Amino acid sequence: MLLEREPLLSALRAGLEQALASRGGMVLVVGEAGIGKTSLLRTFAEQARGAARLYTAACEDLSTPEALVLLQDLGLSAWRGAADRARLALFADALDELCAAPTVVLIEDLHWADEASMDFLRFMGRRLAGRPLLVVITSRDDDAASRSQLRRVANDIPAELRTRLDLPRLSPAAVAQLSVRRGVYGVEVHALTGGNPLLVNELLASKGRQPASIADMVLGRADALPEPARDALNQCSVFPGRVGVATLAPAGVRAEAMAPCLASGLLVSDGDGYAFRHELTRRAVEDALDPLQRHALHARALELLERSGASAARRLHHAIAAQDRRAIRALAPEAARAASAAGAHREAAQSWRAMEPYVDGLPAVEAAAYWSALSSELHVTGRLAEAIETMNRAHDLFTAAGDEERAGDALRWLSRFHYLNGDRQAADDHAARAVAALEPLGESATLAMACSNVAQLAMLADEPARAVEWGERAIAMAERLGRKEIVVHAMNNVGAALCHVDPERRRTTLDAALRIARGLPNCDFEVARILITRASCAAFILSLEEALANANEGISYCQDRDLDVLRDYLCGTKALVLLAKGEWDEAGETALRVLDNRATGPIAHHPAALALATLRIRRGEDADEPLAELTQHMLTGREAPRYLAYAEVMAERAWIRQEGRDAALALIDEAVTRFPDQTSAWLTGSLWFWTRKLGADASRFERARLPPPHRLLADGDWEGAAARWAQLGMPYPRALALLEGDEAAARAGLALLDVLGAAASASRARVELGARGLRGLPRGPRPSTRANRFGLTRREMDVLALLHEGLSNKELGRRLFVSPKTIDHHVSAILSKLEAGSRTQAATIARREGLLDRSSD
Repeated sequence: MLLEREPLLSALRAGLEQALASRGGMVLVVGEAGIGKTSLLRTFAEQARGAARLYTAACEDLSTPEALVLLQDLGLSAWRGAADRARLALFADALDELCAAPTVVLIEDLHWADEASMDFLRFMGRRLAGRPLLVVITSRDDDAASRSQLRRVANDIPAELRTRLDLPRLSPAAVAQLSVRRGVYGVEVHALTGGNPLLVNELLASKGRQPASIADMVLGRADALPEPARDALNQCSVFPGRVGVATLAPAGVRAEAMAPCLASGLLVSDGDGYAFRHELTRRAVEDALDPLQRHALHARALELLERSGASAARRLHHAIAAQDRRAIRALAPEAARAASAAGAHREAAQSWRAMEPYVDGLPAVEAAAYWSALSSELHVTGRLAEAIETMNRAHDLFTAAGDEERAGDALRWLSRFHYLNGDRQAADDHAARAVAALEPLGESATLAMACSNVAQLAMLADEPARAVEWGERAIAMAERLGRKEIVVHAMNNVGAALCHVDPERRRTTLDAALRIARGLPNCDFEVARILITRASCAAFILSLEEALANANEGISYCQDRDLDVLRDYLCGTKALVLLAKGEWDEAGETALRVLDNRATGPIAHHPAALALATLRIRRGEDADEPLAELTQHMLTGREAPRYLAYAEVMAERAWIRQEGRDAALALIDEAVTRFPDQTSAWLTGSLWFWTRKLGADASRFERARLPPPHRLLADGDWEGAAARWAQLGMPYPRALALLEGDEAAARAGLALLDVLGAAASASRARVELGARGLRGLPRGPRPSTRANRFGLTRREMDVLALLHEGLSNKELGRRLFVSPKTIDHHVSAILSKLEAGSRTQAATIARREGLLDRSSD
């Protein structure tokens, strides 16, 4: 009997009606364990049957999750031959198959989903518009890991295509209605269970007795089973999710033994197999097993699954529980490689980790290969400190075994990992050591990659001549060896190095590299790197529309392939481009999403931190956190483009706040002195501009090295400078140029700053214009709308509406699919803009000003 769920069922039926009209969508059914998510889906499935095709799948709580388990469970024909197909093609075929007719897909337990399955859900979610497909997903949200999984899916799906349904606990009235049929006092049942449906049902099944825990309630029913039934239940308990009849039959489990388990409600059957009614009940039974009994049952399960040809990941789960050293050593590499090939790099790392306790007994070269493989997966998922630690182990073991080439390659990987982790000096040191170790061995693919790595570091340091020299050396060697993937890597580095010095050659080199890379198997990472280079180069030369298009293409590409580090870097680049274009709200939201992901390192975070710090400084908001991240990175990650941009933002901050002037000028001096040959005219121009704004002598900057808008400004042609910035589509520097003009121009510049929401910059400009004798300056943006009066962003309006409901940051984050930390940023901004001293006061102002009526506009 399903009580108090009709509004939720109504929302699901509305989603079905939309799908039947080819307006697809995704519904996230969210709640704590035992809240009734599965029961809701079963009831909806019965209601939807006949109106649309139904597909169901479930994620399982395996110690080493199986990659793409959802696609397997859905039973689509697209899955056949999946191992031999590119992942994107597999995803596209699966989606087309699901959309061939009106369809409902029901997916349970997102919180246990493997990375590749998550990627498939995100792939589907971004393509639901205009399709006859409703995807309903259940998930817990009562721990950080579950909430993270939810955010990762929800944040990739357009808001208009997704709905969140939160399942509440049962009311005292509903519990009383259930209890009266069992002759139990409902008030006591509600007091003991809090209205959690699973707990309510278990307590009622135990006739109202008050056991200490749900485990006691479940075991009370299990202990009442006949011995053969209890033995069968125990065997089923070691299989997370569902266990097929064909798997159990060789174990001698008979239908007569299963009947009492089904009658008791502990197990349910779908005709071909059995499953516990809830994962909590399965765990209660398994956890109650004697250790020796559990060990034996998992060993038996491993044997049964080997007979049935189950996947390596599924068998590995039981091998770990049975502590079967031989099986773990055999299955962990197989499961890890299968997961990696499917793009499930986190699952690949988990599978490799399962083998870690048994590595010490391996020969040195085999142990080194293990640590190297694990390190590679850790690096792809952004766990850089662990990647460095494990690759160091690999290097030491390769060296001890006398394998000089693989030891040299480990040094090259360590160079890369240290760079991504923000330690430039360590990256350079390991790069030099790698080349020195490999050169005496003669030409090899390993040496070619080491040379390309040196080229990459030189490119990133804005040393184009050195980057081209080492890159061309790598290209020539790789071509002689027939290693096209290394040719692509080196061409990307050469193309990026030519960004400022030879734009046409840069473009042709990158286009050629991309064509080659797209034609190579297993070259996703290099394709993504080229897309990053194209977006970054376009951003560096202020070709903003090109940069935005390249960034969006790269972000979509990385999302589809689980390349989180590269995706976050591209999102940060996009945030910088949006900031330059004057689309500040979207820039801030994009940057916050990156910084909310603590799994990726300082390199991936840098563009986003730079964008957010700059935005908040201009708005007069708290920028300490992103600035602290930038400052920490600059302690070990100093290279020309990043360090000069850091000096630029610190100088702007000093001008706006009128504090820290000497420190900012010293930083500019250090940047210019340290990198006298850097090639970006735009960075040079910015440092010249802010040196002037801080009232210091800017004569050290050669006029010929300034870009056109800054040269015009240096010549006193503020009007020409403002026009050039307008041509580039950059309203903020245009406003600053106008401020240097006559009274009409200065007023226009000030108005433009107000429109942008640059409250702190506008405030500083008013002081300077007042000192010039301008009077009657407007005090700020005119309240054309109630929301704009306070300058609240769309997301801040959403948060404000929920603040009015008295929700905590944690609860706000759950509703909006972001972390409590991100919510804290928004709340701080709201309090500042409303000049409110507390959340309660902010809610009061919102009611008084009618802001809540506009929160969904």
